[in-house]
Amino acid sequence: MRRELKETWKKGLSVLCAVSLTVAGVAGCGSAKTTGETAATTTAAVTNEAVAEGPVVNQKDSENKTAVKREVINVGIEADPGDLSPWGPNNTGRTATSDCIYENLAHCIDGEIHGVLMKDYELAEDESYMTVHIYDYIYDSAGNHMTASDVKFSFEKCVEIGNIYGLSYIENVEVIDDYTVQFNFNTTLYVYDLETLFETFYVVTEAAYEASPDGMAATPVSTSPYKVTDYVSGYILTLEKTDSYWQTDESLINPRDRANVDKINYYIITESSQMTTALENGSIDMSWAVRTDDLPSFQEGGAKAGDFWVYQVPDNLVSQIFCNCSEDKLTSNVDLRKAIYYAIDANMILQSVYNGNGIVTHDVARPKCPDYAEEWANEDNYYSFNLEKAKEHMAASGYKEGEVTLSLMCEATDAMSDTAVLIQALLEQIGVKVDINSVESSLLSTYQKDPTAWDLLIISKAASNYVTTCWKNCFSQTYFTWGGTINFAYDDELQKRIDAARLLSTHTDETVQAAHDYIIDMAYGHGLINYYNNLIIPKSCSEVVLSYKNAIMPGACTYTE
Repeated sequence: MRRELKETWKKGLSVLCAVSLTVAGVAGCGSAKTTGETAATTTAAVTNEAVAEGPVVNQKDSENKTAVKREVINVGIEADPGDLSPWGPNNTGRTATSDCIYENLAHCIDGEIHGVLMKDYELAEDESYMTVHIYDYIYDSAGNHMTASDVKFSFEKCVEIGNIYGLSYIENVEVIDDYTVQFNFNTTLYVYDLETLFETFYVVTEAAYEASPDGMAATPVSTSPYKVTDYVSGYILTLEKTDSYWQTDESLINPRDRANVDKINYYIITESSQMTTALENGSIDMSWAVRTDDLPSFQEGGAKAGDFWVYQVPDNLVSQIFCNCSEDKLTSNVDLRKAIYYAIDANMILQSVYNGNGIVTHDVARPKCPDYAEEWANEDNYYSFNLEKAKEHMAASGYKEGEVTLSLMCEATDAMSDTAVLIQALLEQIGVKVDINSVESSLLSTYQKDPTAWDLLIISKAASNYVTTCWKNCFSQTYFTWGGTINFAYDDELQKRIDAARLLSTHTDETVQAAHDYIIDMAYGHGLINYYNNLIIPKSCSEVVLSYKNAIMPGACTYTE
């Protein structure tokens, strides 16, 4: 499949023209750089009209405004959640909504743990287990009383369903008493393991889950201050404030768990131009999915600046491309993988797809991670676009131009699909043909687990805390149920290096560098862009609250007169 990329200007890159994705068009622009000398990486100027502190973003000069409760807020999201169940497959639509539907044990904010369902916890001195105490007065919206057995049930069901990875270090969960559970670990703890446990899986009551006719796919019941009252796939998801939220002690309610709106309507708008139009005509009140070239209308001096304010925040996601390493795939050839990666110009993707609204990354993790090395930007490897080296590795792979046709799978969003089209054209310069399969968000997680479904995969994957955590999420063979990496590589040396970099006792600059080097030597993955989200917020919202996934939590925001 071949899609046409909308013509966009490469701001700040005089060597690049507006791209029309024909082979001649890309060759005419991209082939001007056939060595590692690419145009300097640039980012769009971020002129935020707000100040952030933890998960809360305060509109500038809003201190004297009077907070009020709001009846309805209409929010535009760019993808359909598809499946509302607590442990369903991850996608962009679920990222935007699931933290408002369900609750987990705790929030982890700036290195601190803030309990939600969890009252407190104790880690054994030898770190072999952790004891968690939950509040004894938790009830879901159906009136079911939550106890420790529900925590055990939720964890085991989450693992059984298999969409949530990264919990294999937990051997089992024991119920100690009605409100105490013990998580027993089967390995030494790694960097960010506890935070992963607290944030990764949602907890629901077994009674509510078993009573649901569809495993809560369309009929969630949770302990959240909001409940789902309407869901029409492809159109709208409606949440309404419950009248019986279990946590009544205001001092224990985290900003993310506030309920300042009676009704939240999420409108599913997959076309970016329609999202902008919906904001301009008042059909929706806010969105975090507006393209950069549409921002001027909402910024100072713009036609709608009197109604909105803008905040740009680096996403916790990085767009990435992976080659399938299964033995029967052409891309199991390391030289072919390197040829593909050298032929990709990430800076061109940043400018043409994201309009400069982000930053090129030199690992699969995002540059804001504390263990990300600034020196990686200057290394001589396939993160520097180099068409000559791409052709050298193509020759070394044993394949000639025109002999390789690969299937590329991506999420059917504008950004991912446009990235796929640009990569399709770039790879034609080295004689690799690409067939694109854009998959709906609700199906992507299922298809990407099938080693026969794709040769190349473009996804956006969370990389919000440590580089080593992102490596775990992409490459740890203990993370995925099939015992390999995200792209079906089975490599003990890779696992050894990642483990050394992730262990609390051996997490050093040297072990991180060793793992980073090996991933590149074997061409196991290629990070592309850590992009910025453009939050368009109504002037009547003085304080925006973000989830740990950097999605707006509309009910938790503060609204003014």
